[in-house]
Amino acid sequence: MSFYFNCSNNFSLVEITKSKKKIELILIILWIISTISSVIENSFDETNEKKYTQIVNSDFKNRKNLQSSGYWTLNHITINGGATGVNAHNWSWALDQSWCNLVNGVYIIENITINAKENGYDHGICIQNSSEYFEIRNCTIYDSNGDAIRLLDVNNSRIIDNNCLNNDEIGIFIKNSNNNTISGNFISNNGYEGILVYIEASDEIKHCHHNNISVNTVFNNNYTGISFEVIGGDNAEIFCYNNSVSRNNITENGDIGILFNVEGDVDDRIYLRHNSIKNNNITKNTGDGIEYRLKGISNAAIYGNFTNISENSISENNGTGIEIYADGFDTTIIKINNNTIMGNIVHYNSGTGIILKAIEQDLAEVSISNNIITKNNATKNNLNGITVRKISNNTISRNNASSNGHNGIYLDDCSYITVLRNNVRKNSLDGIFMVEGINNVISSNIANNNTQYGIFLSNSNHNNITKNNITNNGNNGLYVLRSNNNIISGNNVSLNNQMGILLIFCDDNNITGNTVNNNTYGIYLYYSNYNNLTSNSLNGNKFCITDDNCIGNFYKDNNCEVRYIRTKISSVESDDDDDGKKKDENNILFLSLVFIAIVSSFAIILIVIFLIRKKKT
Repeated sequence: MSFYFNCSNNFSLVEITKSKKKIELILIILWIISTISSVIENSFDETNEKKYTQIVNSDFKNRKNLQSSGYWTLNHITINGGATGVNAHNWSWALDQSWCNLVNGVYIIENITINAKENGYDHGICIQNSSEYFEIRNCTIYDSNGDAIRLLDVNNSRIIDNNCLNNDEIGIFIKNSNNNTISGNFISNNGYEGILVYIEASDEIKHCHHNNISVNTVFNNNYTGISFEVIGGDNAEIFCYNNSVSRNNITENGDIGILFNVEGDVDDRIYLRHNSIKNNNITKNTGDGIEYRLKGISNAAIYGNFTNISENSISENNGTGIEIYADGFDTTIIKINNNTIMGNIVHYNSGTGIILKAIEQDLAEVSISNNIITKNNATKNNLNGITVRKISNNTISRNNASSNGHNGIYLDDCSYITVLRNNVRKNSLDGIFMVEGINNVISSNIANNNTQYGIFLSNSNHNNITKNNITNNGNNGLYVLRSNNNIISGNNVSLNNQMGILLIFCDDNNITGNTVNNNTYGIYLYYSNYNNLTSNSLNGNKFCITDDNCIGNFYKDNNCEVRYIRTKISSVESDDDDDGKKKDENNILFLSLVFIAIVSSFAIILIVIFLIRKKKT
């Protein structure tokens, strides 16, 4: 009998057994590691979530569950700096509260969330009658029945980095207060204004100065975004100066973006000086972007001087971009002088880009003068780029007023206005439109590619239109209607589709030294008399100068490729050949020669007949 001992097979079984044990051991180790890792991961996630939880302000419009700004949750805070007695809520009382500290002489109120509606309080934080230095910072105030933050007769405050949301009235309200800073706040969905600074006086003297509103986001409030209200009430004297509104983002509010409203009543005296509105972004508000308005009745006097509105971006508002106007009744005196509107971007607004206008009623004296509108970009607005109405002694210079739905620059009933070096192109009506203007200067402007006229004057006298570049306009280059005693000189009026220069019912105008080339008609006068046309260059026009039903016009030293055409002329005195002699002088000489020739010919015929008859006899 033979026995075979298979060593190799026995070795394999042993190895398999050992391998199974190793695999089981490895699986157990992996399970332990996995369990430990899961516990560690869950623990880390919970810690990380707690550590990095924060309030996100990206969509307060639809938030329902606001998180705390910090350590304290209250229903309201009320402090009266002038209160005395037991339990008086003055600054001493406030300092005893856990949420108030005193640092280097400044009271600090911070890291508080207030929901005032839960306990029926009107305002979230209300401080009054205080000149102490204090700060309210990093607080969230929401759903109050009144204002989020309310300051009455308060000086020396700083309201910074707060959230004021969904309150029934105003986000931040300051009344009769000075030297306050409102900065870095998010103010949204409030029932009235986002921020309101209010000054009111009657039979007393009030001041409003050095209030600084900056770097706030003011979004979707029902009324005005940021408002200054200066209200007089009989025999008041109010001084409002050195206030500033700067670098704010003011969007989608239910009325005006920024309002500066002044109202004077009987015998009030109101003085505005050195206030500024600068570097704000004002977009998609229901009303105007910026409105600066002064109203007065019954012997009130309002003086608005040295306001600076500059470098704001104002777009897509449902009204005017920037509007300054004065409205006076009875015997009111209103003067808006020495203000500057400079460097603003004003475009895509549903109304006009920039407006200055004065309204006088009864015996009121309203003056808007010595103001400067310069270096603004007033483009693509639905109406005019810039409008000025019933004002005098102002300067409009170096603006771009192009691609607007009506005119680039519109002047109505103005005097002593200087319109200088503006770019007025591609407007749907005219580049520059003036009606009832006296003693204005329109000089060195570029008025090109407008749908109708480059420059249009109507019922305007004693104006100076010089050195303008008026080319490629859809109708006439320079159109003057019912306007007298104007100087039109040194302009380039070329490549316009119809007339280069057109005068209708215009007398005693001086048209000299203009270049009027490559238009259909060079210069066309219709029922326009006693005008002086000298030293003009007219080349490449189909018709050089057309004189239609005019008398007394004088032409001299004009350079024309073709002779000018006279149509329906009655008693014209002119120099057809630019030789210095009047037209009738040439006509008399010509008619005399014709008469002599006819008489001579008739005499010769009679002599010939006489000689023939004599020969026959």
